[in-house]
Amino acid sequence: MKKLILIVFCLAPLISQAWDRRSDTTVYVAFSGGLSFSSLRNFTIDQNRIAPGFGLYAEYQPTREFSIRAGFGLAQYGYRFEGQCSDILGNPFDTTITTALNYFTIPISANLNLGRKFNPYLGVGIEAAFLISARQYARLPETRNGIAVDPYNINRYDDGTYKKTGFSVFAQGGLEYRIKPNICLYAEYRYLAGMTKVFAQETIYGDKLKINSWSVNLGIKWGIPITYKVYSLN
Repeated sequence: MKKLILIVFCLAPLISQAWDRRSDTTVYVAFSGGLSFSSLRNFTIDQNRIAPGFGLYAEYQPTREFSIRAGFGLAQYGYRFEGQCSDILGNPFDTTITTALNYFTIPISANLNLGRKFNPYLGVGIEAAFLISARQYARLPETRNGIAVDPYNINRYDDGTYKKTGFSVFAQGGLEYRIKPNICLYAEYRYLAGMTKVFAQETIYGDKLKINSWSVNLGIKWGIPITYKVYSLN
């Protein structure tokens, strides 16, 4: 019996053949960058803040039709509003003040893929955000009507006004183009709605002031296909 097992073991490489077959399962690494247009929901006097954002993701695609994406990002949310300033004699005037809220984010999403080489996709997700910095700034004239404005620029950082963490939900849609079997370019639109309040302290608006943002992003992703062995007899 031992001799028979030894003979079969020695002859197996001669009578069988193996090769790798690619499956539909792929793991991607992706990088994206774009512009976000953010404001405060339920704050009627604000305007959009426009700022760049970046993200680094890993995407797991168990089938062609479905994928899960998670990663890290730098999101620059905020808002702009008309505030009142004054010259050195106390004469008031209005100017646009920008509030910049910069976050480190962890987004997680699930996508439904609708194509192959050209792949339209739709997805939903959640995002945790951690405040890096909060700043208000405005560019003012050095003089107004011949009277000096001092200081003529606003640039102040804030440590306690805004919450350090936030939570949002988002919906996204995009179009991928596969330039090589494992390399894709994509363009994506995303709408995000904050679920937690922005301010740490109570305001006259209560808990209604939350981040709203929509963004347009471009990205590239590299895939690592998952393969498995296929054996056959010669």
